[in-house]
Amino acid sequence: MNKIFSSLIGGLALLAVSFGANAATINGQVQITGGMQTIGTYPSATGVNFLYGEVGSWLPSNATGDLSVMLGATTANGQLQMPSFSFADPSGTTIWSFVKGGDNFTFKTDTIDSKQENGYLSVTAYGFLSSTNSNYDTTNAIFQFSTQLGKNEVTATFSSGTAVVPLPAAAWLFGSALLGLVGIARRRQSSPV
Repeated sequence: MNKIFSSLIGGLALLAVSFGANAATINGQVQITGGMQTIGTYPSATGVNFLYGEVGSWLPSNATGDLSVMLGATTANGQLQMPSFSFADPSGTTIWSFVKGGDNFTFKTDTIDSKQENGYLSVTAYGFLSSTNSNYDTTNAIFQFSTQLGKNEVTATFSSGTAVVPLPAAAWLFGSALLGLVGIARRRQSSPV
C-alpha cells in the first residue's frame, strides 16, 4: 500500500509540476507605421523593403497587452528592427523584432499571403511570436498591411494570442490511471488473504 501511495503522490507532483511550468502566451496588438517600398513594381512586386531613417522610421502605436512595452521604440533608435522580405521567403523568416531592456519579441513567418490588384498591395503574414523571456511561450500571430500604388507610408497591424488551451487528454488519462491504482490497492487491502 505504501508503495502505491508513494507512486500516487509522486505522479500527482509530476503532473502539478508539468502544468505549473507552462509559461503564458504573448497577448496583445500593436500598430506599426512607417515607410516601405516594394521590391519590383505593381502588379508583380516580389517583396517589401521597409525604409529606415528620418523619413522611413517605423513607430509602434496603439499597443495593448504584453506588446504595450513596444511604445516609444522605433527603427531609428534601433529598438525595432524590420528587415526586408520576399513574398516567397521560406517559413521562419523574421518580419520584425523588438528589444528594449529585458523585453524582446521576434515575429517569424509560417506563411506569407500577398495580393496585388487595382493599384493596391495587401500582405498578411501568419507565424509565431517568440521571446527569450522564459515567462512567455511562443504564440500564434498575424502581421498585415495594405498600401496603395505610389504611397510609401503604411500602417501595419499585428496581433498575437491564443484561446485557452484545454487540459491535454494524456493528463486526464494519467490522473484516472493513478486513481485506478489507488482503488486496486484499497480493494487488496480490504480483502482477506
